Amino acid sequence: MQPKVLTSKKKFAWVKRHLTPKELLAIKNAGVPGINFYNDAKRIYPHSNLFSHVLGYTDIDGNGIAGVEAYISKNKQHSVIQVADTGVQKKNTWIPALRAGITPYQGIQLSLDTRVQSIVHEELTKAVSRYQALGGVGIVLNVRNSEVISMVSLPDFNPNLQNKAEDVQKFNRASLGVYEMGSVLKYFTIAAALDANVTKTSDLYDVSTPITIGKYKIQDFHKSKTPKITVRDIFVKSSNIGAAKIAVKLGIEKQVEYFKAMKLFSPLKIEIPEKSTPIIPDKWSENTLITASYGYGIAVTPIHLAQTAAALINNGVFHNATLMLNKRSIGEQIISRRTSREMRKLLRAAVTDGTGRKAKIKAYSIGGKTGSAEKVVDGKYSKDANIASFIGVLTMLDPRYIVLIAIDEPQGIHHTGGIIAAPIVKNIINRIAPILNVTPEM
Repeated sequence: MQPKVLTSKKKFAWVKRHLTPKELLAIKNAGVPGINFYNDAKRIYPHSNLFSHVLGYTDIDGNGIAGVEAYISKNKQHSVIQVADTGVQKKNTWIPALRAGITPYQGIQLSLDTRVQSIVHEELTKAVSRYQALGGVGIVLNVRNSEVISMVSLPDFNPNLQNKAEDVQKFNRASLGVYEMGSVLKYFTIAAALDANVTKTSDLYDVSTPITIGKYKIQDFHKSKTPKITVRDIFVKSSNIGAAKIAVKLGIEKQVEYFKAMKLFSPLKIEIPEKSTPIIPDKWSENTLITASYGYGIAVTPIHLAQTAAALINNGVFHNATLMLNKRSIGEQIISRRTSREMRKLLRAAVTDGTGRKAKIKAYSIGGKTGSAEKVVDGKYSKDANIASFIGVLTMLDPRYIVLIAIDEPQGIHHTGGIIAAPIVKNIINRIAPILNVTPEM
């Protein structure tokens, strides 16, 4: 006990909060006069680090100051927060995660699946360690309604000991981090061009000559054996030159129009306070038109990517990413059903014949798009600081889930999305598909 507290002239002072049963018994047995006890509640996070960035944490008085906890406090809800223990929702089996200590409880059921979260966390942790990376992001999203099944950001922290966590551990890379994501943006560029009817998947483009913008030279990592390739091959082989030429044909006005419709300029609406608005240029120039086509000049969060990627294969219907189970959402048509069908074929081809081969699984028709982006270090793009990413789809015959992985600054000779991120997605899908009742197709 602190002498200053006991000798204070105040009529009331806390000696200690959240006593253990052993401490409570010892004080009562001591019979100290003037000591009173008050019923109090303390948040306990039984899953430790597993849901740290999603659930967040409270202060000593139970006021939410991060994650879903802050969302609840802001909306003045006293709730039991629950995460799904099973993908079969009709069983209605849930693991209570938090209790506010106030009755009656108003239940909040999150869309997160404990089993899937555990697998994503485990695979991402192994990858970050293997490649000695700064961190990583793993997201599993329901394609049909954008419910978040899993969201992992590494490094993370133990919310039971949040006061001991460093800022880098508390930083949510999935929703707060904004990054130039590289070639995954070709997914959106080509979808826009197909939907605007300015090109077809069979159209040919000359990719034999690099494009020069100022002091930068745009060239392809995977050089084509032929001077001209189709839009399909531009996507499958992830051609920067081809994507740039498609964007030029689309034009600035249409590119901006489609990117806005795809919510690449919009704030996130997910139910946590740690979220960012994309960073876009004040003026959308010809240079921006070209660089944005393959993922530079515009910085977005991984959640932005996941929710838009889901829409493009969900018959073109967009839903905002949500952590709430069965949240009503009408959805917004951002591309046509026809374009969505075309994009499914391209995503499948990228895995069977292209840069996403390492995500190929015998039992399922996986689709996906790779991404590799250089980060800015000391004002310049560095070849030694990259973000390697992969957006995978389970499955192309019946799209149900988006699986997105991004590794921040992997070390080693190879640091592309196809080499690093695609195998992680493959491992995750192999493990979660049976849990999510996805029947093998092959």
